[in-house]
Amino acid sequence: MSTNNFREILQKRELYLLETEVDGTYLLYAPLADSILPVSEEDVCKLADAVVSPESADTDTLETVAALCDVEPVSMREGHVRGVEDFINLSILPNNVCNFSCSYCYSAKGRSKQRLKLGQAIQMIDYFMDKKRNDSDFLTVTIFGGGEPLLSWDDIVKPAVQYIYTRNNFQRKVVTTLITNGSIIPDGFIEICRTYDIDLVCSYEILRDVQDSQRRHYDLVSKNIATLIENGVVPAINSVITELNVERQQEMISVLAQNFPQIRHVAFEPVIGDDIADKDSFYLKFTTSFLKAKRFAEQQGIVLTCSALRNVDVTVDRYCAGELALCADGSISICPCVSSPEEKNYSSYIYGKVDEHGVSIDKDKLSSLLKENVHSQPWCDGCFAKWNCGGGCINNTKNNGGEQIPQYCRFVRRFLKYILARRLDDIWQEENGVSIKEIIGDYERFIEE
Repeated sequence: MSTNNFREILQKRELYLLETEVDGTYLLYAPLADSILPVSEEDVCKLADAVVSPESADTDTLETVAALCDVEPVSMREGHVRGVEDFINLSILPNNVCNFSCSYCYSAKGRSKQRLKLGQAIQMIDYFMDKKRNDSDFLTVTIFGGGEPLLSWDDIVKPAVQYIYTRNNFQRKVVTTLITNGSIIPDGFIEICRTYDIDLVCSYEILRDVQDSQRRHYDLVSKNIATLIENGVVPAINSVITELNVERQQEMISVLAQNFPQIRHVAFEPVIGDDIADKDSFYLKFTTSFLKAKRFAEQQGIVLTCSALRNVDVTVDRYCAGELALCADGSISICPCVSSPEEKNYSSYIYGKVDEHGVSIDKDKLSSLLKENVHSQPWCDGCFAKWNCGGGCINNTKNNGGEQIPQYCRFVRRFLKYILARRLDDIWQEENGVSIKEIIGDYERFIEE
């Protein structure tokens, strides 16, 4: 039986053979068991035979197969959303108004004067926090755009935040995250952030020329971040990586550490859009630069992450679990990136609303939306990365005409394979005193293969 036959047998049990530099040696990846190990062709043969004919296999091989395959299905795991009762995060998008015009903004087409009504927000918070819906000890609320949420500070955001914690009355842990462009510090904002320990995130490109080119207002946002820090509110930073800064990520960390040494959490995310001519080249530059920046950030005491890195540590069948997202018009969307009637996919993503009659949910439509996952995308079949990336962002796929974005898939696979090998190397050196490179060769090339 050929290696390809063995590969097919193992893949049916969600075991994947990853090529290495050394002929006859593979990395066996079991994503559902969160396990990766080096194997020889002989090992592969024994494992495949044990899958097909367990009665003929030795005890050790059967135990290995059981450990790698007899795992809890993804659909039964904690955090998997099967219906509205499973949501533990509420997203609130207070408006579709913004005072910036960022060059890459995903929601620019949805701009309007629409603002959420406080009564709608209160009804949604009541619905979300009702223990009859979900009695989890831990809930999260995320407030962002849409537009710039702090443009609705007095009429929506402040009273909604206060209501969340009054309504909860210390019954369970509630964490509120607020994402802002950093242009506004309304009266009472700092006090509210401190009182309720708000996780504040600022969208900020760190480098003056990049911020002023893509978002503008570098001096204003930098000054406001400094004011927040001086008053005991240290934000995390989200930066969008484009062709302007893709090879300057270490420089970004250096400038941030120099200007704002108190900041400890940063996320770099590659831009979403069709204006990048050579996406493969862009993603390669992103990966190489990001990994260098991450090592440098660790030396500065900064935690740098991106979605591709976070995905290494999850096991999902959907890129995002699905959202309970309250939009500015009172509708409820599966995706907070689509929150306005002016946006593509809006009508297909809305599965509920909040009005004078209360909160209504179309459970059948929600169920249908949640089934858009790795099982509904044929290109995910046989992909070793699918249980980590969850098939990628469904909205991005829809915007691509429902077709695969192959450059993104290649980026995710390369990134995942490299991180898995590097982590295995750390463990291998600790346990065996030698590098895994002695067995599989130089895994640095995984980034480019």
